[in-house]
Amino acid sequence: EEGPHASGANVTLAQVTLHSYLYSSKVVKLSWQLLQDSETEWEGFLARIFGTRLGRIQNTKYTTGSGAATAKGIVTCAAAGVTAASANAIAFDEIIDLEHSLDPSRRNMPGVGYMFHDNVLKALRKLKDGMGQYLWQSGANSGAPDTLNRYPYQINQDMASSIATTAITMLFGQLSAYKIRQVASIRLYRLEERYRDTDQDGFIAFVEGDGNLLDAGDNPVKKLTQA
Repeated sequence: EEGPHASGANVTLAQVTLHSYLYSSKVVKLSWQLLQDSETEWEGFLARIFGTRLGRIQNTKYTTGSGAATAKGIVTCAAAGVTAASANAIAFDEIIDLEHSLDPSRRNMPGVGYMFHDNVLKALRKLKDGMGQYLWQSGANSGAPDTLNRYPYQINQDMASSIATTAITMLFGQLSAYKIRQVASIRLYRLEERYRDTDQDGFIAFVEGDGNLLDAGDNPVKKLTQA
């Protein structure tokens, strides 16, 4: 009853290397007079400011970084999906085309959604049909979270802020396939000797990390590019 054994089919493995790129808050110098006379707890205040600075530079790199001596941003990783017919407009049909440019097996995976700048969201909300009715139906009217074509969207202010020639205005896909590695935690230093000749203390913070897209060859994130 036993037939011949099926031939084997090994799994092909590849790897994405996540490096450790250094990002800096830049130095902030405070005079000793200010540090001594002020009631403000400056080190804690600057720690919060530096956290914001480092978060912004990392978001920029993880969005549009080239991958050359820095992180490879998700926009850089995204595969071609749709080229808009217009340089300065997005048609709703093109959003549907972008969605269907993604492999159907990916569209139902966790972490799938859209990503674009807030200005692009504003333009999408203004799209109307031939009767002058807005195409965008906000979930706020029904108490549900806002979605676009049933998929959630992420606002990313480091994506293209205007709908213009060659701009990559929208991403769609399994955004969770983009992985970020942060090495340890933020390091905050107080430089007490370096600026002593001007009676100042310096403060600076560093963080290390990298980001890249895990792509098994089926292009988990697609982009819409203006003509």
